[in-house]
Amino acid sequence: VPGVTTIIKEANLGVPNYGGFSEAQRRGLTVHTATEYLDLGDLDMDDFRTRYPQYMGYVEGYQKFLAESGFKPELIEWQGFHPQLRYAGTMDRRGSMNGFMIQIDLKTGEKMAWHKIQTAGYRKLRPEWRLDKRASLYLKEDGKYDLVMHEDAEDEGVFLSALALHHWRKNNGVKNGNGD
Repeated sequence: VPGVTTIIKEANLGVPNYGGFSEAQRRGLTVHTATEYLDLGDLDMDDFRTRYPQYMGYVEGYQKFLAESGFKPELIEWQGFHPQLRYAGTMDRRGSMNGFMIQIDLKTGEKMAWHKIQTAGYRKLRPEWRLDKRASLYLKEDGKYDLVMHEDAEDEGVFLSALALHHWRKNNGVKNGNGD
């Protein structure tokens, strides 16, 4: 079953090819895990600071976001599967903020256009859920953050096109658009 990011990558929509497990991926995994524990009230900040001082600013940025935005997560690292469309994905956060429901994807790198396609793919996993907004939360090394809303109505159509392309390639023996 293909995942959201794999579908977007295969469609050549800008997902980087790291060629192995990169520092950016290690940072993302570490920060995602720490913020999950933080949301669950189970992060030992002193231990994290000792083990991962290079990532502390990202976690502090998330803490600052929570304090300033009033965001209350209801789902954390939720994994879903769409049986009719035959794809899966992991929604980082879904919760309430300022009276609306929002889906947030956490990022520790640069802003990229494909991120809004990614949140559209996650959103499509459960169309029956009330969800007013989609966004990426860019956490910074210096403890700052930037919440970028994804409001383009075409994002879902782009994701569904990439998904259709993925299934077409699979059904016709074409591995991907990179000549592989």
